[in-house]
Amino acid sequence: MHASRIFARLHTVEIAIAIATLITAFWQLILIDRTMVGFVACWMVAPCLALGLRLLYPARTAAALWAAIYLSLMAVGAWLLPSESVLPNFNALHRGSTEFAERWNHLDRTSRRVISWNMALTGTSLFWFLGYAVFWRELREHKRTGNSQLSPLTCYAGLFVVWFLPGLAAVSMALSIL
Repeated sequence: MHASRIFARLHTVEIAIAIATLITAFWQLILIDRTMVGFVACWMVAPCLALGLRLLYPARTAAALWAAIYLSLMAVGAWLLPSESVLPNFNALHRGSTEFAERWNHLDRTSRRVISWNMALTGTSLFWFLGYAVFWRELREHKRTGNSQLSPLTCYAGLFVVWFLPGLAAVSMALSIL
């Protein structure tokens, strides 16, 4: 069997395990409180979208690339976060005194960590999509044809705001929990 086929099959298994882990974590949240179905549905949109894009567009497109990266990072989180030695200070506890915080904190540590990881990936993806859809495509259009709806300076500034600054914030947060 060719090495690329083996890698593709392993990647498929890895994605299946990640999605199963996420579904298990969300299922535990629903078991604690059935009113959390809306919360779960909201945060399952990105993994389902990524899986759908990966299945529908296996070619090298921006959507397929995002889906592959998203699902791979989701799998890495599902694989590493159950371990107590990986990011030991990341407990994902909600410090508020709200009804949601009480339900959230009843989850086991692994479920809180896996769901939080998925929420961070989804939030990052929203910024990536915004930058790609609004600024990157306009910048490429300007370079290709010489004119677009937005000036290159606006595109560069927009990409800085939606790609660089959230990335810097994510790295800062990651460093704070090490």
